[in-house]
Amino acid sequence: MSNCTPQCGKLPFRSWGNPQPYFYNAVSQYLVYVIFSVLLLAIPIVIADIRYRKIPNIYLWFLIWFLVPSIVFSGLGSLKPLLIFLLISAALTVLGMGMGDMKLLSVIALWLNTDKNGSLLFFGALLILLSAVHIYWIAIKTRSISVSIPLAPSIFLALSLYLAT
Repeated sequence: MSNCTPQCGKLPFRSWGNPQPYFYNAVSQYLVYVIFSVLLLAIPIVIADIRYRKIPNIYLWFLIWFLVPSIVFSGLGSLKPLLIFLLISAALTVLGMGMGDMKLLSVIALWLNTDKNGSLLFFGALLILLSAVHIYWIAIKTRSISVSIPLAPSIFLALSLYLAT
């Protein structure tokens, strides 16, 4: 480090700050790409779920294709919250949730569990809250309680809110 002060017209190298390493920038750009891809794939999934009350497997395969590199490079994270979330999802499947919704939740749970700072239980709470609001909104709109309710809009809205926090 030189003995030069800012008054002499030249700043020492250390005062420029520590630039971010290239790897950090590449990972950040990749995460933005993955999040954009997931939210872009949400559009046909939500449309199919609202229109036909089914989530086609081809959309889930595209979603898995975009998320697997993130899961491989980040690791699975802690297994305890993942198992709790998947057991609750399996119980909801027994109570009437569709298999497409279960597969979609499983893929998203695997991806969100790679985040060391995140909480799957918080995502689950957001999902339950938004699903209840969605059911209530449909009941008010149709003035009856529907037998089948599309869950994909609630899942992706909960995912968007979770990623925004």
